[in-house]
Amino acid sequence: MEESLKDGKIFPTTKSSAWNYLQTLGACVSGRLERFSPAGAPPTRPKKRGNNAALIEMDLESILRTNLGVNYLTKGIFEKMDEAALDLLQTLNTMVNLALITSKGASTDRNEWLETIESEDSQAVELRARVDTFTTLQTDFTRLHNLMTFLTSPRVATDQRPFSLATGLHPLFVLPLTDSGDSAMGSLRRWSEILQTIQGRPQPSDDCSFISLEPVTESHGQKELDQHPGESVSNVVQDIFKEFRQLGCVTKTTHEIRLHVTDDLYSGRLGHERNLEMFISCCPGSTLIWQNAECGNFAFDDPVKHCICDRISWAMHCRRKLYIMVNSNGVFDVTDRLSVDPLRCDSFDGTSLSELLKQDIFKPIDVQAYLDNTADKRVDSATKAQVALGLSRCLMHFFDKGLELASHSWIADNVHFRETSTNTARGKKRLLYVSLRPNLNENAATEMVKMFKNGSPVVLSFAKLLLEVLYGKALKIQVNPNENYNLSSWLELGNIVQDLRRDPDGGPFTSKYLEVVENCLSLWATLSNGDGRTDPAGKIRFMRKVIYEKIVHKLELIAGSESTSRTGSDVVVSPERRKRKTQDSIPNESPVKKLAYLPRAPSAPVSLGYVNGQNSSVSPGGSVAAAKQGDDKQITDDDDAGIHGRPSLYDEQVGTSEHEQKAAEEHLNALINSMGEYIKPRANGAPNEKPIKVAIIDSGMDADDNWIRAAKTRIRDKRNWTGGQVDNCADECGHGTHITRLILKIAPAAEIYIAKVSKRRKLDPEVPGQVAQAIEWAAGVWKVDIISLSMAMDGENLTIRKALDKVLNPPHDWPKKVVVMAAASNWGGNRRIGFPASHKGVICVHSTDGYGNPSKTNPTAQKGKDFAVLGMSIKSSVKGKNKKRTEKYISGTSYATAIGVGIAANVLEFAKGDPTLWDEGKGRLCSSWGMSCVFSIMSGERGGYRNVMPWRLFDRRSEEDVYRDIKDALEPDV
Repeated sequence: MEESLKDGKIFPTTKSSAWNYLQTLGACVSGRLERFSPAGAPPTRPKKRGNNAALIEMDLESILRTNLGVNYLTKGIFEKMDEAALDLLQTLNTMVNLALITSKGASTDRNEWLETIESEDSQAVELRARVDTFTTLQTDFTRLHNLMTFLTSPRVATDQRPFSLATGLHPLFVLPLTDSGDSAMGSLRRWSEILQTIQGRPQPSDDCSFISLEPVTESHGQKELDQHPGESVSNVVQDIFKEFRQLGCVTKTTHEIRLHVTDDLYSGRLGHERNLEMFISCCPGSTLIWQNAECGNFAFDDPVKHCICDRISWAMHCRRKLYIMVNSNGVFDVTDRLSVDPLRCDSFDGTSLSELLKQDIFKPIDVQAYLDNTADKRVDSATKAQVALGLSRCLMHFFDKGLELASHSWIADNVHFRETSTNTARGKKRLLYVSLRPNLNENAATEMVKMFKNGSPVVLSFAKLLLEVLYGKALKIQVNPNENYNLSSWLELGNIVQDLRRDPDGGPFTSKYLEVVENCLSLWATLSNGDGRTDPAGKIRFMRKVIYEKIVHKLELIAGSESTSRTGSDVVVSPERRKRKTQDSIPNESPVKKLAYLPRAPSAPVSLGYVNGQNSSVSPGGSVAAAKQGDDKQITDDDDAGIHGRPSLYDEQVGTSEHEQKAAEEHLNALINSMGEYIKPRANGAPNEKPIKVAIIDSGMDADDNWIRAAKTRIRDKRNWTGGQVDNCADECGHGTHITRLILKIAPAAEIYIAKVSKRRKLDPEVPGQVAQAIEWAAGVWKVDIISLSMAMDGENLTIRKALDKVLNPPHDWPKKVVVMAAASNWGGNRRIGFPASHKGVICVHSTDGYGNPSKTNPTAQKGKDFAVLGMSIKSSVKGKNKKRTEKYISGTSYATAIGVGIAANVLEFAKGDPTLWDEGKGRLCSSWGMSCVFSIMSGERGGYRNVMPWRLFDRRSEEDVYRDIKDALEPDV
């Protein structure tokens, strides 16, 4: 390096006076950076000059923040850098706001000036001296010199005006009246491109001008792309899917992964070159249940081979992160060899791009967005560029790996964002994930051939996805798997690009981004040049090189120029931004700050707020939202009572007389006693007998409750879906505790599984997604027989409906059917039956008093949705603020549902005693339809409802008679 310096082959950047001038200008501005912010909204929507001024401010702030130190360049790139720096300085010199410098804004108190001068540190004096040295430059930058002198003068420290760079009331730079700003943006763009080269970002093979002083083992600019660290990443994915294809379950389900896409995948960090963060779908297939895993290189010499599908299930049950070693010998689970902590985050807590598009989160941020106070909710161009860059890297490295890219990965439903669980100094990060799934129908070679045709479904789907990220809307353009039928789709996408190019408000970012999309649409033309290659490896290298130069590298430059301080595909959610009040149309921050962040998406159709420092929870197929901060004290039954129609776990509390309480107690005892002689408590059951399993999806449970503590051996598992520790199911509102107590009391032989999905009595917007996850987990992982849903929503929720459809009508790879019971609601006859009780296949439960009379708060009964069970004036207990439990009488369909679940568990427990009934009729009995048939023969009509009375079937009858009646109810010949 020293010889090169002496020979004049390379030059330090500090040799350029223009370079030094720009660095000094940045120092003058950054010393007072916190005072640079626009002050309020413009009175009218700005025209082109106003829009360009905002764009200039964004790019200029990024440039002035950049401090690269000393870099060494070849002669050619040094001359380009020096020329671009002089051009930018000349442009800025013409834009200096002389009126700002000459007007009075500082304090007129001479004593205050003197105090300021005396308190100045040596850095300020040194900076002022540096400014004075630039008077000797050959080019006349008098205005810039005056501006820097003004910024470093002692008087400016007392200036009270709200300065900005190019917008607001007191900008440092203004566009001349005859200038629209196009030339200034051109100068800024050229300088940004120079910075990308100097920063050492990957360059095309014909541009290797940057020389680093540090010794390196590889050159990102010259190294063959197939040897890039990202290629080893794709090989790991390929090896994992090769293992998946060999699993016995491949005929029933296809394991897929959600891969975390980040710059770390491509950096080649020592010890992490081949390690990937991902989530793996469980078996049987589920879109809601995912296992967190790290796959790659682990230093173990003698790994033990296991069935990876079994190990995924094992890790789920143990609540551990899965560590998979991938090498030339295969895929091995090494989780047991590592010291790991239990998972803090259960399943995949992310939201899909499609949901964000529905919520207009990716719509362009224009001035109108500020005036409408919606800009704060949208992502900026820097974020879009980072997302597109991450996706393009996946295209480059996975196009030849035999994956379902066109029909799976390049669909907005399968691109996700996930928030980290920990705060950094700059807020929480949102991480980009892409779903990958092996293509079992076609081989990789067949897919590669399609890449050379203009109707390539892989390329067109990717171009469509890029446009959706930019445009912020889902495009209704169908891409056919057969490339011969995609000409119209190719033309439609091209027309959209041209329409966006003609948009006068598009700006330079849109123009550069659309160039990438055009390159993507014309990729087939470039690739066709290599179609005649006979060497498969050479063809792949050629294709990867073309994708890099035409798409990936372009996005690297765009992402670098658009981003200020963020890196990779991670998006920062600032805690300051969440707390910001928005009374003003435009918050008092610079555009770069206010355009920076990706908010949470609401779960349809309820709108959400922002994250409040809590771990996130997933709304599958819908959204992600943070669980709200709960109070430290337990919420009592009296809180928020009487809110009709809102999604709710809790029931109405009504005054009850001693007479009603006594009748309810006698009714409950009769119910328990009628079944007691037929059902043996679990402790007395045979040790190898499979018990009936009941999942309670509710608000958790209080482990200190007397009934629960006495039956703790029957609580087989628990899982928290609301954030925090996955096994922390402490009940914060008491509802789940009441439900658990009742089911334990009614069904003495059942095993209980607790799923906590809510912290409050009223359901927050994220709860439906958590309920859907818990439903699939209960049926698919716990393999329960009955699911209890003591909740009601005034309207169907699509996410929960999909989960219910799956467990009520399971696919061939699902374990079995289940009985699902839900509360009818407590809104009275003025409202319909709540969801999910209204869903076909779910047993709807109304409530009665101790005399079998329907409750006045029941909704109107419907055919098939008219079962009623005791639910009024039931004795229970509640924990107060002093942690002591006091007696409480509870009422509502939630508690009727719990008692109904207990009755159903006893029916299934009893049926196991008859092999014919259990083995041959189980498929009918262990379903909501079968249990409804049994409930029918236990019921009597009362006030338009079917009052369920178990003694009608069980009380003092022989077991043979009971078995016969159940068989007849299901089917006469069973």
